[in-house]
Amino acid sequence: MSRFASAILTLAALAVPAFSAAPGDTKVVPKGTPYAAEVILRVSGTAHVREHRYDKSLVCSSDPSYRVTIDNTDLGGAYHATYRHVTVPVADQGDLGRAWKRLHVPTSATSPGTGAFFGNYVISGSGPPTNDGEDCGSKDYFNHGTLGGSGKALFLRAQVPHVQSEEGTFLMTPPLKAVPTTWADATGATDRVLRRLANTLSDVPPPSQKVGHVEDNARWGSFGNSFDVDTLRGLINHKKVALPLIHRSGATDCGSSKSDVSTTVCELKFSFEYRPVLELRMLHRTRRDYRY
Repeated sequence: MSRFASAILTLAALAVPAFSAAPGDTKVVPKGTPYAAEVILRVSGTAHVREHRYDKSLVCSSDPSYRVTIDNTDLGGAYHATYRHVTVPVADQGDLGRAWKRLHVPTSATSPGTGAFFGNYVISGSGPPTNDGEDCGSKDYFNHGTLGGSGKALFLRAQVPHVQSEEGTFLMTPPLKAVPTTWADATGATDRVLRRLANTLSDVPPPSQKVGHVEDNARWGSFGNSFDVDTLRGLINHKKVALPLIHRSGATDCGSSKSDVSTTVCELKFSFEYRPVLELRMLHRTRRDYRY
């Protein structure tokens, strides 16, 4: 056999598809198989944060010799958000075989949604009624009002640290407005409410994502979800599918300390809970058979 003929036979052998060599082992993803869904995502939830700070310092020469200040910040309310154009997978690699690389659709929102928050705040406490450094008197103060806003709700996708999976994060936090916009302490000095609330929220710890222990990714006005395909498959036969409740709560120290002349105790408690529901708009189905 000539070298040319041998080369032709070699090329012909390489051109034969692998599945044709063993027809009995060929698997088919048939035409019309659902692999993704277009859905409306609706979210309802609550968020609550409370911070308590107690400061005691030995600064006064007369009785009482200790200067004591107490500061409390409490904010909470209800979130609602709607994303009208979200794409989610309804099949995984086990369902689609090699065709998964071609057909896999990660969870994504193709346009911003709308979000709204309505709640209230309380800023209260007690402390010396003057700015005199040796004033160890005490006067209560109390401020309360409404907190709310509405606007765009955004979507981000990111890799989860320590976990080999992607997660979609939905941000439902619109610009918030406080009414009244300012608060007053025991001395009568005023400051912006939103500044005080932002300082409190900055003390909320992020979700724990250590190996073997991954908390629900719930924060103030946002939540993350890996969108498990086993749950999303329900969209093939049902108009609505509720994702598992996303909840995170806890307490943390926000700056306690102690010395010979002063004591500070600071505790922050938080609770976030979101209920996402998917409403089917349409299914994406394969337009031909896929063999593997």
